[in-house]
Amino acid sequence: LPDGSVLALYGSSANNFGKDDSDMDMCLVLPSDHAPKSSAATAGHSLTPTEAKDTQHTAERLLLLEKIAETLLAMGMTNVSARLTARIPIVEYHDPLTQLDGDISLHNPLALANTRMLRTYVDIDPRVRYLAFLIKHWAKSRHINSPQDGTLSSYGFILSLIYFLQMRPVPVLPNLQLLPPDWSGQRYHQPSPHGPPATAAAGGRPSTVPLPSLPQVMATSVDGTRCNVYFLEPNGQQMRMLQVSDSCFPRPLLLLLLR
Repeated sequence: LPDGSVLALYGSSANNFGKDDSDMDMCLVLPSDHAPKSSAATAGHSLTPTEAKDTQHTAERLLLLEKIAETLLAMGMTNVSARLTARIPIVEYHDPLTQLDGDISLHNPLALANTRMLRTYVDIDPRVRYLAFLIKHWAKSRHINSPQDGTLSSYGFILSLIYFLQMRPVPVLPNLQLLPPDWSGQRYHQPSPHGPPATAAAGGRPSTVPLPSLPQVMATSVDGTRCNVYFLEPNGQQMRMLQVSDSCFPRPLLLLLLR
């Protein structure tokens, strides 16, 4: 492995929306000089030196996944499968000791950022996790949680739930993507499709304070797309303020879905 590589856990095993037997989704984070770039040559065009280097790195990453698959087999893992031609190349495996399934991909910073963001929402209000379990069970029992069949994934249902709770007339959750790094309790105007304007922070009355300018934290996806993954990762004081704001809405969250 390149020096500085890190194996990071992401997805339901790390964002607090998973169960004890959830799959172990892992990502091997490579140093920046081995990370995918956003440039790609089109058919019929010669490669620039940068694109040629990216192509070489892509071949090296696929070779690395093959070696990871071989290592997992040598360690006694079963059902090892290297899906190198998938949109996101991964190695899948089953651990006979823990009876857990897992997969390892390479350099997926968007998944890591999404995992941290979802976990932060659970830290702000743990009730969201339990409500998400209920919705996921409801969707699974009705066979509507399969993207292959044209329905939402569990991740899609969780995002929908978070948006729903953010857009209540009295918000249950803040919109972390609208809060600046130095946020100190201000309530910013956030238009709501449900009537009175909601606020970026839960609780309190609506405000017309304009949204501040926000930083951009760019990350490159596995297919080379550049995305802004900024959201407020609250420090201790900010987390306490967000949790206090949440206490303004003590009613059971399930009642919101039954209205």
